[in-house]
Amino acid sequence: MVSFTSDDIAEYYNRNTSRFLGYGQGGSVGAIHRAVWGDGVRTREEAYHYVHHLLLEQIDKIGIGKHRVLDLGCGVGSSLLYLQKHSNIEGFGVTNSKVHLEEAWRRKDKRDFAMNFIRADFCHDTLPADIDFGYGIESFAQGSDARKFFANVSSSLRMGARLALCDDFLATRESGFWLEEFRNGWQLSSLMHREDIDALAADYDLHLIEEHALTSFLEVDRLRDRAIRVVVALGRPLRLKHPCWLNFLGGNALRQCLKKQLVSYYFRVWTKGSHTGDDEWS
Repeated sequence: MVSFTSDDIAEYYNRNTSRFLGYGQGGSVGAIHRAVWGDGVRTREEAYHYVHHLLLEQIDKIGIGKHRVLDLGCGVGSSLLYLQKHSNIEGFGVTNSKVHLEEAWRRKDKRDFAMNFIRADFCHDTLPADIDFGYGIESFAQGSDARKFFANVSSSLRMGARLALCDDFLATRESGFWLEEFRNGWQLSSLMHREDIDALAADYDLHLIEEHALTSFLEVDRLRDRAIRVVVALGRPLRLKHPCWLNFLGGNALRQCLKKQLVSYYFRVWTKGSHTGDDEWS
């Protein structure tokens, strides 16, 4: 199984983030994650905020009061800042990228003492305590160690807290060219099957309570996707290692993995401790 370190991931984002924000379709709203064209979405900006609204629903379900919210892999802080505008939270964002951290602090209102960004590895470094709601958007699969992720995150959550992950999950037990190119391009140490992830989470008292399938809401045949496919086909024999090339390589492979149903994109929620409510599946 391929494995990448936290430093590998940090370098990937240190070298790619300015391009993501400058040329990516979500750059105008500071989004590095994918657009999700779910029910009710009419514009591209709304598509980038679709997952944010799923997160807000989870915060509402926790109950009234000011909640401590932890963004695991916060990027440049846009998701956490969006949540703060629409809910009563004290926010903590964790990233291992120096570039992400600097940009997140730049975007933050300097007078806002209810928001903090930290440079740390969410699998190994100590996280803020007594968290009511933790989440990761397209960050878990890049974690260096899935077991240590759940152990570390669980220790930061209070009893009854929720954890949400929106990410890619294996939809097959088989291996193959496209999966390996996806892993190597986007440096995914923790691309796993959902059942295996749930078993790990349960070891640390985290139990699945919701699951929302989002694959059908993704774009996989944009003009830019088809252009990148041509670039990758021409450049693959060169075996380049530059982070920009790896992003193209992994993105093109992801498109193939989604179309061939090798991976699926889900929003999944666990709770710490026993759960007595109704599970939700869609």
